[in-house]
Amino acid sequence: MTTEENLKVGRHRDSSLTEVYELFPELLARKDVASMMLSGGEQQMVVIGRALVARPRVVLIDEMSAGLAPVVVSRLMKGVRALADQGLAVVLVEQFANLALEIGDRAYVMRRGAIVHEGACSTLIGDPDRLHHLYLGDQGEAA
Repeated sequence: MTTEENLKVGRHRDSSLTEVYELFPELLARKDVASMMLSGGEQQMVVIGRALVARPRVVLIDEMSAGLAPVVVSRLMKGVRALADQGLAVVLVEQFANLALEIGDRAYVMRRGAIVHEGACSTLIGDPDRLHHLYLGDQGEAA
């Protein structure tokens, strides 16, 4: 399947690909390329684009940065922030907490299946010691 065919799968009948191409213009230039030939970052853009054209109220993105170059991750994060700014609720699960904190509004930190922190992202940005403690607990705590 080409990039454009992938974007059309599951598309809401009132949905256009224009907003996907505006969010990720690099996909327009690659619309006729087989999706399996795209870079990892471009494939992530297609995944986000497919979700977008389905007209969801909430989108869950899990480990978007996994295996991608930092410049590509930065581009994807800007796209996700733009979606949130347009009113889409985004739940981002991310191994690199600072990436998520930089673009997020609210943060939930989980440890051992329980929420150990909930609050504004701004309360954790720039406080690596607190973030470390939230993730790992007290030094004497068993893993």
